[in-house]
Amino acid sequence: MASYLARRTGYTLLILAISSVVIFYALRSAPGGPSGGGVLNPLASQEIRQAYDHRMGLDQPVYTQYFIYLRHLATGDLGTSCWLITLATAWFLALQRSRSRT
Repeated sequence: MASYLARRTGYTLLILAISSVVIFYALRSAPGGPSGGGVLNPLASQEIRQAYDHRMGLDQPVYTQYFIYLRHLATGDLGTSCWLITLATAWFLALQRSRSRT
Protein backbone atom coordinates (compact mmCIF):
# COMPACT_ATOMS: atom_id res chain seq x y z
CA MET A 1 0.00 0.00 0.00
CA ALA A 2 2.82 2.40 0.87
CA SER A 3 4.58 1.75 -2.44
CA TYR A 4 1.33 2.38 -4.30
CA LEU A 5 0.86 5.74 -2.54
CA ALA A 6 4.49 6.68 -3.16
CA ARG A 7 4.18 5.81 -6.84
CA ARG A 8 0.92 7.79 -7.20
CA THR A 9 2.42 10.76 -5.39
CA GLY A 10 5.45 10.64 -7.67
CA TYR A 11 3.27 10.55 -10.79
CA THR A 12 1.17 13.43 -9.49
CA LEU A 13 4.25 15.57 -8.82
CA LEU A 14 5.63 14.72 -12.26
CA ILE A 15 2.38 15.70 -13.98
CA LEU A 16 2.22 18.96 -11.99
CA ALA A 17 5.81 19.80 -12.95
CA ILE A 18 5.26 19.10 -16.64
CA SER A 19 1.97 21.01 -16.63
CA SER A 20 3.56 24.04 -15.01
CA VAL A 21 6.32 24.12 -17.65
CA VAL A 22 3.82 23.75 -20.52
CA ILE A 23 1.54 26.48 -19.16
CA PHE A 24 4.47 28.83 -18.49
CA TYR A 25 5.83 28.51 -22.01
CA ALA A 26 2.36 28.70 -23.58
CA LEU A 27 1.80 32.02 -21.85
CA ARG A 28 5.22 33.24 -22.99
CA SER A 29 4.65 32.25 -26.61
CA ALA A 30 1.26 33.95 -26.98
CA PRO A 31 0.93 36.30 -29.96
CA GLY A 32 2.69 39.55 -29.19
CA GLY A 33 4.64 38.01 -26.33
CA PRO A 34 3.90 38.49 -22.65
CA SER A 35 4.17 42.28 -22.84
CA GLY A 36 2.42 42.80 -26.15
CA GLY A 37 -0.71 40.71 -25.76
CA GLY A 38 -3.13 43.62 -25.69
CA VAL A 39 -1.96 45.03 -22.37
CA LEU A 40 -0.05 47.95 -23.84
CA ASN A 41 -1.19 50.32 -26.52
CA PRO A 42 0.22 49.16 -29.88
CA LEU A 43 1.55 52.69 -30.37
CA ALA A 44 3.43 52.69 -27.04
CA SER A 45 7.02 53.85 -27.27
CA GLN A 46 9.98 51.56 -26.77
CA GLU A 47 10.73 53.22 -23.40
CA ILE A 48 7.23 52.41 -22.14
CA ARG A 49 7.56 48.80 -23.29
CA GLN A 50 10.94 48.46 -21.56
CA ALA A 51 9.56 50.00 -18.35
CA TYR A 52 6.61 47.58 -18.44
CA ASP A 53 8.92 44.61 -19.07
CA HIS A 54 11.11 45.67 -16.13
CA ARG A 55 8.10 46.14 -13.83
CA MET A 56 6.74 42.70 -14.71
CA GLY A 57 10.16 41.01 -14.51
CA LEU A 58 10.23 40.15 -18.20
CA ASP A 59 13.76 41.51 -18.56
CA GLN A 60 15.12 38.68 -16.40
CA PRO A 61 16.30 35.30 -17.73
CA VAL A 62 13.57 32.79 -18.54
CA TYR A 63 14.59 30.37 -15.79
CA THR A 64 14.33 33.19 -13.21
CA GLN A 65 10.89 34.12 -14.56
CA TYR A 66 9.85 30.46 -14.26
CA PHE A 67 10.88 30.18 -10.62
CA ILE A 68 9.11 33.46 -9.81
CA TYR A 69 6.04 32.03 -11.59
CA LEU A 70 6.23 28.87 -9.46
CA ARG A 71 6.60 30.88 -6.24
CA HIS A 72 3.58 33.02 -7.11
CA LEU A 73 1.58 29.96 -8.12
CA ALA A 74 2.40 28.18 -4.86
CA THR A 75 1.34 31.19 -2.77
CA GLY A 76 -1.87 31.81 -4.73
CA ASP A 77 -0.65 35.09 -6.22
CA LEU A 78 -2.34 35.01 -9.62
CA GLY A 79 -1.24 38.51 -10.55
CA THR A 80 -2.90 41.85 -11.04
CA SER A 81 -5.67 42.63 -13.47
CA CYS A 82 -4.41 44.97 -16.16
CA TRP A 83 -7.89 45.53 -17.53
CA LEU A 84 -9.47 47.24 -14.56
CA ILE A 85 -8.64 50.70 -13.34
CA THR A 86 -8.70 49.43 -9.77
CA LEU A 87 -5.85 46.98 -10.49
CA ALA A 88 -7.53 44.38 -8.30
CA THR A 89 -5.78 41.05 -7.84
CA ALA A 90 -6.86 38.22 -10.09
CA TRP A 91 -7.69 36.08 -7.03
CA PHE A 92 -10.09 38.74 -5.73
CA LEU A 93 -11.77 39.09 -9.14
CA ALA A 94 -12.23 35.31 -9.47
CA LEU A 95 -13.69 35.09 -5.97
CA GLN A 96 -16.02 38.02 -6.61
CA ARG A 97 -17.18 36.51 -9.88
CA SER A 98 -17.83 33.09 -8.35
CA ARG A 99 -19.91 34.65 -5.57
CA SER A 100 -22.03 36.59 -8.05
CA ARG A 101 -23.01 33.38 -9.87
CA THR A 102 -24.52 31.77 -6.78
